[in-house]
Formats: sequence, C-alpha cells, structure tokens
Amino acid sequence: DIYGTLLPGGARHQVVPGFSLGAQTDAEANGAPGILAGGDDTAGADDEDGMMALHLPVKGVVAWQRGSWTQILVDVKLPGVLDEAGLDMWADWNVNGNFADPGERLLANFRVKELGPNQADGLGVHPLGVFVPAHAAAAVPVRVRLSQNGVAAHNGDGGPGEVEDYVIATVAPSPATGTAAHERDGQVWITWDYDP
Repeated sequence: DIYGTLLPGGARHQVVPGFSLGAQTDAEANGAPGILAGGDDTAGADDEDGMMALHLPVKGVVAWQRGSWTQILVDVKLPGVLDEAGLDMWADWNVNGNFADPGERLLANFRVKELGPNQADGLGVHPLGVFVPAHAAAAVPVRVRLSQNGVAAHNGDGGPGEVEDYVIATVAPSPATGTAAHERDGQVWITWDYDP
C-alpha cells in the first residue's frame, strides 16, 4: 500500500449522491490496492469513469506521449448545494512509490463546476492539460480526488467527494520524419512531418 490506499490513513471520501467524478461511484469499507489500480472493481462497480485522455492520432493528438502535453477530460457531478468543488491530481511519473517528487502534483484545489452537455465545446466535461515528462515510466499510477475544498495530500480523509485511481500507459515520442531546415529573413526554420 505504498500510495496510501488502505485505512487508517488511506485516501477516502464520504459518498454523497450526485457528488462524483463521472457518473458512477461506489463505496468500499477499505481501499483495495491492485497492480493496475483496479482492486476496488471486484467489489461494486468499475467507477473509475471521471477522467479520460483525448486520443486522436489521425489529428496528431496522442494521449500520454512522453515529452508532450496530453489533454484530459474530467467529468464532474455536483450536488445542488455546491456551485463548485476542488480537483486534485497526482502522477508518480518515476514510479518510485510516492507522489512527492517535483512535478508529480498536477492539480491542487483546481476549482471545477458541473458542466452541461452544451458547455466546453459541447463536451460537457473539463478539458485540462497535463504535461507528461520525457522521463515518465511506461505505466504510471495516477490519483484524482474531488472534494468541496480540495485536499492537502494524496491520502487521508477528504470529506464528501470521490477518489479515483488509475494506471496510465505512456508512449514514446513519435519520431520526426521529413525534417528540413529553411533559412528565411535571416532566421532558420526547422520543419518536420508528424508521424504518429
């Protein structure tokens, strides 16, 4: 339990109807760590549905590519008494068993609202950018927490809300093809073809 999943200090939130990451949420008496962060899926629903990465290789958008930005889509559901909530996110890029290294806290109490289907370019979810460092491991643990006022740490009690754990697969950078240098107006321009 190197990521703080199990009680007494594990990441946890009180389940409140309508306050979740994504459409599904389930409750467990204790955390259920697993190799691919799916241990809790054996008891209840597979409720890790609050975050997904945009992946459109035909348009040059490759999810979780090392050394580049990934656009994630975060789906937030809020109860009627809340206008906004705090979103926190960590990634253990070097897979050393903690979320404490520089650059591993990706979001800190980032304020989010529940979006309707016609908001955020018709997506109805929050499009956010995450930079994947060039040194990122091939399989990276990620933790996302939604709470009323944000949380100070990746573990511990966060009050009402939800915590979701993922293991994301990063991919190597695409090789550049058709690389050429062009001089124009005293400047050198380097161009290349994108080849996913």
